[in-house]
Amino acid sequence: MAKSIEEFLQQTKTFFDKTERRGIIKGCRMGGNDNLFVYRLYKERYESVIRLFADYAFLCTANGKIKELHFAQDFKSKASEILVEDVLNETLHKDQEFLKEARDTIRSKIRTTFPITILIQGERRLYEFVIDYFDDETALIFGKNISEPLLTENSSESYMTELINSRFAQTIHEKHSLAKENVKLSSINRDLLDSITYARKIQRAIFPDIQDFKQVFHDSFILFQPRDLVSGDLYWFDNYEDTKVIAVVDCTGHGVPGAFIAVLSYSLLNKILSENNVMFKQPSELLSELHFELTRVLNHDKELSEISDGMDIGLCLINNNHNILYFSGAFHNLYHVSQGVLQIYKGDKLSVGGNNYGKKELFRFTTTMIEYNNDDVFYLTTDGYLDQFGGDRDKRFLNRRFRSMIEQNFARPMVEQKELFLSQYEEWRGENDQIDDVLIVGFRCRF
Repeated sequence: MAKSIEEFLQQTKTFFDKTERRGIIKGCRMGGNDNLFVYRLYKERYESVIRLFADYAFLCTANGKIKELHFAQDFKSKASEILVEDVLNETLHKDQEFLKEARDTIRSKIRTTFPITILIQGERRLYEFVIDYFDDETALIFGKNISEPLLTENSSESYMTELINSRFAQTIHEKHSLAKENVKLSSINRDLLDSITYARKIQRAIFPDIQDFKQVFHDSFILFQPRDLVSGDLYWFDNYEDTKVIAVVDCTGHGVPGAFIAVLSYSLLNKILSENNVMFKQPSELLSELHFELTRVLNHDKELSEISDGMDIGLCLINNNHNILYFSGAFHNLYHVSQGVLQIYKGDKLSVGGNNYGKKELFRFTTTMIEYNNDDVFYLTTDGYLDQFGGDRDKRFLNRRFRSMIEQNFARPMVEQKELFLSQYEEWRGENDQIDDVLIVGFRCRF
């Protein structure tokens, strides 16, 4: 923190970096006049213009006491500096709204502006104060006269002053209003962020623990990377005697809407994939039940098409006594590597849920039976990994590259594979934003 105001005032000489100065000068040359230069300065960096054109600056304590009053070199006043300081002390000490703004700035360290009328030797002037944090007991204040000046017809200096002040008078008030709204929005944003962060804790507490998953699927990995704090992707598993169940789910959307559907879907999976159902039904039947239960809960109506919440899912039932895996998918595929050969089992082009309530004839999912060896490897993934934009040409990753990743790395330990999938994803994405939740589950048939 600077030791005095003078050090703050000296910042005007180096407030813009080289790139900003070149941009401002270039824009002003295109405009062809000095007036535009002043306006561009204001548009580019509000605070710097306040420093450039402030009439005076001073320190002010929380109770309105003035210290270290400094005047701009070209500031002209009929009153002496001592008289101005006395008037400021008397005016600010009585202005409770100003004192509140100053105390709030000292406490929050957030810059604000405050319009105030100062009466000096019978002349009433409207000033715009920029109130900034200086230290824990003091605010730094820049004062700019934004009153209408007295003009002479042929005075270019007065015209320039009028131009600057009129733009300041209008724009600074707008800035003041925007600053207050920004504080409100920041508070709302902070509350929302706190709520969503806590929702993430709840969601992760509800979803299965990865260590519990590894106790059932010993050589396995889960790559789970939500796009936002909460996720619309989820994995589900359980172990019933000689039958193991695993599901990878991609719910409609991501973020908060996707998270709502994900929590609902997890609850329905617990209900439908119970031991009684799993022991006597095919995964295709279970997906159909899941579809009708989800549409019932969401109150979908045949005549309403605007609600289309649902899920894409890959569901596997594994009988480890007979080395048989049963797979059904709703817009999900299953990747299987056996004896070095990769085979892809495609799911049905149907979503669970959505706006097809009651159309039973459309929701007859198919079941694929797969005989596996003890060292075979299976992968389930949502579309967030495959759809990510990146690479030299900013294209989607797509299924071809995903297949190549599996073929090159399936023999490695699953822990290593997870790191390879993640590093490949980050390298591919580069500077691009993550477009969707990412979830990949891989396991070797060692139970």
